[in-house]
Amino acid sequence: MADQALAYALSTVARIKARLAITEIGFDTVFISYLNAATDFIESSCDRRFKETTYADEVYSVDEYGMRQLVLKQFPVSSLTKFQYRAGLPSNPSWTDFQIDSYQLREDGATGIIAYDGDLPKGINTVRASYVAGYKIDFTKYGDIANHTLPADITELCERLIVKRFKRREAEGKMNESFGGGSIAWQDLLKDSDKDILAGYRRIVFI
Repeated sequence: MADQALAYALSTVARIKARLAITEIGFDTVFISYLNAATDFIESSCDRRFKETTYADEVYSVDEYGMRQLVLKQFPVSSLTKFQYRAGLPSNPSWTDFQIDSYQLREDGATGIIAYDGDLPKGINTVRASYVAGYKIDFTKYGDIANHTLPADITELCERLIVKRFKRREAEGKMNESFGGGSIAWQDLLKDSDKDILAGYRRIVFI
């Protein structure tokens, strides 16, 4: 089992132990494993990374003529540092900046959508972007919106799933269990209200 929580974990071992009123360290390795697995399950379900991360030179294809919006793979976007189109041949591309005032982030980046004043160049791998997206995660400053912006309902969901899994483990008398992340197992712990939360944060893919 893992012995360290993921850098992008959606909660902490200390918070989970507090919910369960556990102070001893005997189950810490189990909690780390559950925390990592639950985090990966939630992110996989939503098809996104929640922790603020820098994405460099992500390449996108434009499938139709007349497209004037590009939906980035991650959101919310706090900074768009590069937006370019491909000139030259695919085998020898020359990436060129769009004019700075020809595009902008919609809803100040909340949706991860770039709106362009003209038509984006149609083709495979014709535009690319570099940006910073996601939520600030620093549980030592929980409640400080300048340093921790991860939505509370995502953390709450993560912790509820872990508590449920741990209590089920106890009920089944499994004293030495190695539990990875099996998506089916985590899926079984979801209530309808939990599924609604996941749906609200799921990345929308436009085809």
